[in-house]
Amino acid sequence: MAPGRLAHHHPRPSTPPNGPWCSSCWAAQPTGTSRSARCGRMSWTKAGTGARSPRCTGSPAPPAVWSWDITALKGPTKGIWFKCYVSLDIYSRYVTGWLVAAAEDAIVAKDSLDGAINGSMPHTVHADRGGAMVSKPVSELLVDLGVLRSHSRPRTSNDNPYSEAQFKTLKYRPDFPDRFGSLEDAPRILRPLLHGLQPRTV
Repeated sequence: MAPGRLAHHHPRPSTPPNGPWCSSCWAAQPTGTSRSARCGRMSWTKAGTGARSPRCTGSPAPPAVWSWDITALKGPTKGIWFKCYVSLDIYSRYVTGWLVAAAEDAIVAKDSLDGAINGSMPHTVHADRGGAMVSKPVSELLVDLGVLRSHSRPRTSNDNPYSEAQFKTLKYRPDFPDRFGSLEDAPRILRPLLHGLQPRTV
C-alpha cells in the first residue's frame, strides 16, 4: 500500500484510506492532493546508543530546535509494518506533530514537517541521516522556509537522542500494543499514548 499525501477532511471515514493518518485528523487523500490541502500538525523522533557523545545537546528556548524521526510499528501479521513520523521540540519535549503511514516516504515526510511547522516555526530541525531525512523534498522545504538543517554525524547512532529516547519511552509503556490491527487503528491507539508523554505544567 503506497502512502499518499495528506488532506484535511472531516468527518472520519468509515474505512481506512490508501494513505497516511495524521495527528490532527483521521482523513487522508491519495497522492495528488494539492499541497494547500495538507493536514495541520504532525511530528518526528529518533536516538540510539553508542560510545560517542550526542551532537544535538539542547535547545536554549522553545521552539528553537526540533528533532524528528520515523519509527516502525508492527502491523497485524508478520512482515507488515507501519511507519510513525514524530517531531518534537527538544527544549520542552513537546510533540509538535505526528502521523502514521503505510511506508517511509520522502513526500509524506515533507508534507508532515510542513504541516507541523505551520503551527510554530523552529530555528533548526535535527534528524538522523535516513533516506527520508536527507531527501530532496525535505531539504528543499526547510530551505524554502528558512529553517536550518542539522543531521547526525555519519555512522554515529546516538546523534538524535531526544527522538530515540521518546520512542523508547513510548514503546516500553505497559499499554503499548505488540501489534497494530490496521493503519486506521494505529493513530487511535497512539493518540492517548503520545498524549501521555506530553510535558505537564504546574
